[in-house]
Amino acid sequence: MLAAGFTINLLTLLGIVLSVGLVVDDAIVMVENIERHLQEGKRPFDAAIHGARELVGPIVAMTITRRSRGCCRRAGSTVASMPCGRATCGRGPGR
Repeated sequence: MLAAGFTINLLTLLGIVLSVGLVVDDAIVMVENIERHLQEGKRPFDAAIHGARELVGPIVAMTITRRSRGCCRRAGSTVASMPCGRATCGRGPGR
């Protein structure tokens, strides 16, 4: 890392900035979905509950996907192979 001019503090700061950005992105999606339910005429509490229930699965899936791709990049190899033979991070056979 030092040869490339990066320090651990700089990399830590970059990781924090990226993590906060992902959380803010997910929060924006959640608020927009709740706003849609409000425009459909639901009460605020019901809109929040329905909006959160609709998006909890996709947000958890995106978080797991983002996290596993980061592990794959750090390891420099595949985390797991998909049934089609391609690696989850694109570094499988033929690449």
